[in-house]
Amino acid sequence: MRLSDRTVEQVRQYQDIVGVISGYVSLKKRGRNYIGLCPFHSEKTPSFTVSPERRIFHCFGCHESGDLISFVQKVDNLSFVESIVSIANKVGIEVEEDESTTYSDPQSELRKQLLDIMLLFSEACMSKMDDLSDAKDYFLKRGITEETIKEFGLGVCPSEFNVMEFFKENGFDVETLMKSGLFFKTDSGAIMPRFKNRLTFPVSDYQGRTIGMGGRVYQANQPGAKYVNSEETIVYNKRQLLYGLNKAKRGIKQFGYALLVEGYMDVIMAHQFGYTHAVASMGTALTSEQAQKIKRFTDIVYLAMDSDDAGQNAMERSYEVLSQYGITTYVVYLDSKDPADVLRDQGVDAFQVLLENAVPVIQFQFDRAIKRHDVTKIENVAKVIDEIIPLLKLEKETVIQRHYVQEFCKKLNVDEELVLAKLTNNSYNLSKKKFHIDKNKKSKIQIAEEYLLAISANSLESRQYVQGSVKPEDFSVQDHSDIFSFLLGTQLERNSLLETIQDGSMKSLLCQLLVESNDLLVSKSAQFVDDCIKVVSSQKTTQRIQEIKGKIKMLEEVGDHEQLGGLLVELQQLNKKG
Repeated sequence: MRLSDRTVEQVRQYQDIVGVISGYVSLKKRGRNYIGLCPFHSEKTPSFTVSPERRIFHCFGCHESGDLISFVQKVDNLSFVESIVSIANKVGIEVEEDESTTYSDPQSELRKQLLDIMLLFSEACMSKMDDLSDAKDYFLKRGITEETIKEFGLGVCPSEFNVMEFFKENGFDVETLMKSGLFFKTDSGAIMPRFKNRLTFPVSDYQGRTIGMGGRVYQANQPGAKYVNSEETIVYNKRQLLYGLNKAKRGIKQFGYALLVEGYMDVIMAHQFGYTHAVASMGTALTSEQAQKIKRFTDIVYLAMDSDDAGQNAMERSYEVLSQYGITTYVVYLDSKDPADVLRDQGVDAFQVLLENAVPVIQFQFDRAIKRHDVTKIENVAKVIDEIIPLLKLEKETVIQRHYVQEFCKKLNVDEELVLAKLTNNSYNLSKKKFHIDKNKKSKIQIAEEYLLAISANSLESRQYVQGSVKPEDFSVQDHSDIFSFLLGTQLERNSLLETIQDGSMKSLLCQLLVESNDLLVSKSAQFVDDCIKVVSSQKTTQRIQEIKGKIKMLEEVGDHEQLGGLLVELQQLNKKG
């Protein structure tokens, strides 16, 4: 796809960056800016800052920064062109194509073909359901209705379905098909369809596009793994995806929390019974990227995992990831069943009771531990404590930590101080305040340099004024000198300037300076600019004066009057210059 210059420019000039980003991050106004928890890394205290006047964002924690386009690119894992289209569709800008434009995605054609392939394969497998009664019967016997089968696009890839030939007839070449993740090569070099003789579960991205496929065996004693997924492609990244999220995002907001289950069938059955806030990770442990996506919609997650060892391990790993993002996590106790079984066999009322009786993860794990161990024996008490300590470490709130310690010690008949000592001595979350250096206390020179860089990036007129008195080598920090040198080599300003910076560190630092100096850029007078120029232009002189004074003191101590005279003359000249 080639986008017209007009469409790209309209998106670039779109003013309400806060309105779009607030769809991903909960923002609160602070001064002239807006702040929130960063969607790109785990943090408890908001450091993600959006400047509506500059139309840029910067995170003071992980240093991600940029404009609205780069934000959407990163948060949704899109190309430049895709992010332009995504923003345009969100804010009502018409998307125009122009074959003569330079705004194209080098892989856009491949992306489009892969999406077409996945959709075509999904529809073909859906159409095969009526021809293969035992495949549909599998779903029906599991309690999945025909309406739900259609809603989730469930299908089957029969053994006699020649998938490769099917795609060739539809105009796709073998090279592209091998990039779709639907085929694999055997050791002998033969190309085989990955989902042959399997039920198919289309996997959609956040926007509802079919980008991948899951497959499951459905016949007795069928060889091969129970579940398989298509290989990752440029459009399909399992770490970035939650199965069912495209359907669940509205439900999560309605229910106020996300219901995290393990598999496709659990998600499908939950939605069928009205629990439209159910999602699942893609056959792997919950990832940071998936937790970040959940965080967009809610701060509360209910884990409804299988009660076997694998399910409990998945629950613990999920809690570890979710806790890093400040997400409150509860466990639904299923007692040897999975969510799909409970809903099918016992109905909504029984499942609702389980949800209402959900308990925090720490409490759940403690209850499991004392059931497994005979706590009348002191050695088993120690085992229970050792099992629960790692979970207590993940809890960042000291008040909540202490509450659980008190409760557990009462049940175990153990002195709280012993457990607290064990928790503190082994904790990975020891307070670092005594080692903390207040980075906000900046020197006079640092403030002056940063302000001059900010006004020079913000306005070509200001840059030319500063250039008259300040040179790149006058800056005390090398990064500042590099930025000023770059600014002197361009006529661009503001966001147009930022778009041309290829160096990620330089771009991040300049965004940070623009965001930090936002209030100063508006309120400070011309005299303040002159004062900053004086500080920066004279700082090398000041530094040399200090060096000379040090040398003079040393020479006086050793009685070297010959060198002393020359330094005194230089000092006198520098003082006149200053």
